[in-house]
Amino acid sequence: MSDNKRIKKVSVSEAELEKLLIDDLSVVDPSLIFLGHQIHTDDDILDVLAMDKENNQLVLLELKVKPDDGQLFQALNYYDWVSSRIEWIARTYQKDYGYEIDVKKDPWLILVAPEFSDELKKVSRYVNVELTLFEYIVLELSTKERYVYCKDIDYGDAPIPPKIPSLRGHIDYITDPVARKVLEDGLKELETFGIKNETLLRQIKLVYKSNVAGRIRCRRDSFKIKILMDGEWTEYQYIANIDDWKKFIETTISPNF
Repeated sequence: MSDNKRIKKVSVSEAELEKLLIDDLSVVDPSLIFLGHQIHTDDDILDVLAMDKENNQLVLLELKVKPDDGQLFQALNYYDWVSSRIEWIARTYQKDYGYEIDVKKDPWLILVAPEFSDELKKVSRYVNVELTLFEYIVLELSTKERYVYCKDIDYGDAPIPPKIPSLRGHIDYITDPVARKVLEDGLKELETFGIKNETLLRQIKLVYKSNVAGRIRCRRDSFKIKILMDGEWTEYQYIANIDDWKKFIETTISPNF
């Protein structure tokens, strides 16, 4: 191989990486159009602002030349700044450059770095914005010309959240028929005191006048209940039969609701 065709991987400064990308944003995505760079926000400076010409979507690029887990948090701050000013940004670039940015589309956030940690990729799964991670390398010819190459990284999807059981599902978790019937009837009795119920993932929340009033956790042979009174939680009381429930109503519910 002749000398002028030899290439090597090199490190660059963030300013040089920014220039290489600005000169040819197609290495990130062919649809990107450069709008601006080093844009001052409330907190810091946004590296690159662009537009996806395929759908007129605003695009933010945050660059790092070393792995940095703070990159995502920093970029989200810029995202918030841009999102809250998107109509003003759209008017500015339409007036000065003729670009038609669609203000109804949320911006696209792009992180560019030589690599990303497993921690950052894991957290990225839970970010509720359009987010793409690009890892890059810079290659240098013997002529000293430099070129950047980017590859998008699959960081996976967030786990599907567990389905919140219905009230019936919570009640039926109790396998003891006596305790199950006590809970079913007891919830109806609580409603006569104005105490309603809402289902959560692992418990039943009790609500009184739109405020949290108590918690119920179901067990196989019983259930336990605690009440919030004067800003303090009572201890959990275990209910396995109708006598337990009557005592709970007499000592805790009737005097306070």
